[in-house]
Amino acid sequence: MNTYRTAIIGCGRMAHGHAKAYQEAGIPLVAVADISEEALTRFRDQFGQWQMYTDYRQMLDEVRPDIISVVTHDQLHCPMVVDAAECGVQGIVREKPMAMTLEEADRMLMASIRYPADHQPSTLLYAAVCSSAGTSLIGCGWHCTFSRSLSFAGLHSH
Repeated sequence: MNTYRTAIIGCGRMAHGHAKAYQEAGIPLVAVADISEEALTRFRDQFGQWQMYTDYRQMLDEVRPDIISVVTHDQLHCPMVVDAAECGVQGIVREKPMAMTLEEADRMLMASIRYPADHQPSTLLYAAVCSSAGTSLIGCGWHCTFSRSLSFAGLHSH
């Protein structure tokens, strides 16, 4: 059986659900990153001693996790997901929303094509919608809202 090495970027409230899910699944959490030393300390005190970083890029370079959770402010999702894909992370879980703009969604989609990684289903759904837009299958779209329960992903419920 493969053992995956996981890491979390962002140590706020949402990260706690991700850490618990990894623990319950028996998946080792090897590192966490947050720009706040205080958040890192609180997280360590609650969940245990892992490598802690205030620079997520340094964590990606040094730890080389197989899976990451990106649980940061929305506007940080795109650069962190792209950096993780470029660094060879194979599984990328990110909190909603996927992106702040269509351009950011495109950047993440292109990164997942250039550097193959498994992303959350919303990334794949976005790709399918983009490839079908304007065809007889979908037609011209103006707005789309996609929702699903996080418990489906095995992470946590709200």
